[in-house]
Amino acid sequence: SLAVLRVSWNQLESLPEELGRLHQLQHLLAEGNQLAALPASACQLANLQQLVLSANPLRELPDQLGECAALRVVALRATEVERIPYSLCAAHKLTVLKLEGNPQLVSPPPEVVEGGLDAVITHLMQLRIAGERSRRHSSHSAHMEEHRARQAEQAAADQQKTAAELGQKLEQLKSD
Repeated sequence: SLAVLRVSWNQLESLPEELGRLHQLQHLLAEGNQLAALPASACQLANLQQLVLSANPLRELPDQLGECAALRVVALRATEVERIPYSLCAAHKLTVLKLEGNPQLVSPPPEVVEGGLDAVITHLMQLRIAGERSRRHSSHSAHMEEHRARQAEQAAADQQKTAAELGQKLEQLKSD
């Protein structure tokens, strides 16, 4: 069972989706390649402790990255990452997060990154809470819209029934 995968400085453009099958993998060292993304299957690496992806044109990270419960070190120096997924705040063993040299990084913003790991984790937690509130609100709004649509359909059906009944009564009055 593979514990360390060292593929640094090999001009790799991608990592295979099968990466997630390396259940015993503890260290993924892939700096200095041409990686634009990390496969989503990497989030299944429950024993992953160290993730080094520095010096890659990496643009995004899987949203579930924080599901790697054993994660202690994440190095993302000199990448093109714009956003750190807020799930990373769930990686409770995380002690090192290297984000220097990422000019495209907007979340967390540079001033938060300068505050260190605790500031970044706090920022990500706030984003997660805001996201959950937004989803609950969206879900509630969608439910209310659906309810209003059903009410409108029922009102239209009631109006048609009433119009039909009135039409019948008018016909009866005409024939009398």
